[in-house]
Amino acid sequence: AGPGLGDAVPGVAASVPRATAPQRAGGLLHFAATLIPYFRPHLAWLTLILLGMVANLAFETGLPLSLKLLVDQALVPRDTGRLVLILSVLAGAALLASGLALVQDYAYARTETAVVAELRTRLFAHLQTLSLGFFADCKPGDLLSRLGADLAAIEQAVVLALPATLAGSLGVVVSLACMLVLEWRLCLVSIVGILLSFLAARRIEP
Repeated sequence: AGPGLGDAVPGVAASVPRATAPQRAGGLLHFAATLIPYFRPHLAWLTLILLGMVANLAFETGLPLSLKLLVDQALVPRDTGRLVLILSVLAGAALLASGLALVQDYAYARTETAVVAELRTRLFAHLQTLSLGFFADCKPGDLLSRLGADLAAIEQAVVLALPATLAGSLGVVVSLACMLVLEWRLCLVSIVGILLSFLAARRIEP
């Protein structure tokens, strides 16, 4: 019968044929690994994205600690000089984090647009190489689903699922590291709670 339409993007169309596939255990990791060759030409933009995520996490993590420092070291002792210093540092950090967030959004917009365009171009180019027998055997609805719904699902995963998963994973690592420094017993309790949550989710998963 010759090659099929799914061969145009090896692993992508097969691994995410339905919108619910990336939601399965390990499905998103496999999906991300499949897309690595498409992201590899955009390492510079990916570096900017990662820097933006790290800066945002650092600001969000450091803000509560800085408020504690503000109260203990400036407000309670009525130290005006230290108060001005802490507020200035916070304002500068907020401006820096906001600027990096804008750069991150721009970099990710360019990257995800390029990746999705490459997927569509490769799929369409492969479509031109298929034999007439393939089109005779293939149902028009299946073909339109591959070109429309499946690629739209992949685009949604690239735009929403991957950055959310990466940001969430970094947030968990940073939060656990902070708790380990501040109170190691609370950190251990949190790790046990996270593991129990994962185990419970796997048991109730259909």
